[in-house]
Amino acid sequence: IEANGLPSAAELQLMRIIQEALSNIRKHACAKTARVIFGDSGAQVEVAIIDDGVGFDPAALAARQTEGFGLQSMRERAVASGGRLELISQPDQGTQVLVRIQVEQELER
Repeated sequence: IEANGLPSAAELQLMRIIQEALSNIRKHACAKTARVIFGDSGAQVEVAIIDDGVGFDPAALAARQTEGFGLQSMRERAVASGGRLELISQPDQGTQVLVRIQVEQELER
């Protein structure tokens, strides 16, 4: 990924986000399967961590203002890397964690 312009610091943050997402799946999701899917559109690196677990209602979590430390940490890591994190989940429908980080473009000479 670094060859495509993603700084090593952003690579490390992305790895930590993936680790935390997989840890959350193991601890909370009761999932049978989990997938990590990488994409590179040239302008950004995209990672999706998807499980088939119990899911949850992100709006209810936000309303309680008790987003878990793990989710908060993942969001902060994505933002610190110049990216964003999106969480898609519904009860009994599994969860998707989507991370998008902009790739630094080399200046043409």
